[in-house]
Amino acid sequence: MASGKPGTVHTGTFRGNNLALISATAAINTYWRSETLSEHVHRVVDCMRCRLEAMASKHGNNFAVRGRGMALGFDCKMPEIASGAVRKAFEKGPLSNDAGPLIKS
Repeated sequence: MASGKPGTVHTGTFRGNNLALISATAAINTYWRSETLSEHVHRVVDCMRCRLEAMASKHGNNFAVRGRGMALGFDCKMPEIASGAVRKAFEKGPLSNDAGPLIKS
């Protein structure tokens, strides 16, 4: 709870997060001075999308790759197999979640 006293810290989703802002500024000033990081990110994204599309193609029209940047995933056309796909992905390590039938990008 905010006390209103100077020097107290109260953050939240919509209040601004000073630590995140300072960290992001430092990261931008350090890593984006040249195109090296940006070029690496583009190569990684291309690799991720290529691998996901290869996996999706093994299952016919049941999966489509969707997303932007490194936030990629499968649009599962058959809800009855979505939870099994999430479980299998979790066993193999990637961060995964079943977003439900109404999430659209």
